[in-house]
Amino acid sequence: MSVRDLSDGPRLLAPIADYFSRAIERHGATPAGVLWRDDAGQRLRFAQLAGIFDADDRRGAISINDLGCGYGALFDFLADRPEMVDGRYVGYDVSAGMLAHAKRHISDFRASFVESPRATRSADYTLISGTHNLKLDARDAEWEDYVRKSLIDTWSASRKGLAFNMLGFDRSRPPQKSLYYADPMRFYDFCQRHLSSDVTLVHDYPLAEWTIWVRA
Repeated sequence: MSVRDLSDGPRLLAPIADYFSRAIERHGATPAGVLWRDDAGQRLRFAQLAGIFDADDRRGAISINDLGCGYGALFDFLADRPEMVDGRYVGYDVSAGMLAHAKRHISDFRASFVESPRATRSADYTLISGTHNLKLDARDAEWEDYVRKSLIDTWSASRKGLAFNMLGFDRSRPPQKSLYYADPMRFYDFCQRHLSSDVTLVHDYPLAEWTIWVRA
């Protein structure tokens, strides 16, 4: 599996970029604008991602890549944490509309935003929140293949760790054809085989999803 083999990306991501640009115009810089139900759930999933930070990171000079940053809500969540006192954050997104809202909303010198489907510079950590959940008309198999390649590519730009979340199967609700529901153990095994032996699966929080931490 090639680290840089993301050739299917433009075809798969173009309709998703358009979808999110329309969503942010309709709902504004709110959780609904990125398909989340409410602010409480959004903050809870951000807290799970931030669980990858270690004690040394509290010195406050870490760098973070946020892949699929939307309107920058994750930066807002992290901005006052001790890890970010002298930190740097780069948000990446394929939706020009999302990035326009992020740049208008966030003027903090520690944050910058780039229109790209992949991290273009290395950072201590890469955090990915919900980025792989919407597949629209893509087949599950081709979407999973793209996500795996993207994770390998992202890991190569992550010096200390990578944290990402994905939707799990929720028996209480009918699945939506446009969403991708992932088996956590398949991705746990994938991360151990292709990224690092230090992998943690987090699923003990009250959302229909799971989080994986991968440490170098």
